Amino acid sequence: MVEPNRPCFCAYSTASYTQNTAENVKSDTIYFDTTNSYDTSTFVYTIPITGKYFFYYSFVWVNGTSAKIRLDKNNNQQDRVI
Repeated sequence: MVEPNRPCFCAYSTASYTQNTAENVKSDTIYFDTTNSYDTSTFVYTIPITGKYFFYYSFVWVNGTSAKIRLDKNNNQQDRVI
């Protein structure tokens, strides 16, 4: 059986930034994207085919008092780090 290409991408931010409101993390640079599905202007990855996906994310905050990171699927929270 021949499996289809497995979509994958890696995007990261080239600069540090401060956010005071909820918005997408600004990963403005694509390291790789096998299906061209990550948009660096909206910071959204659109799933190109049905299947199971694994997402890894990390963050660092410096001199901050708090941080909240959320992973959403179709605008519904899937994971949260406070």
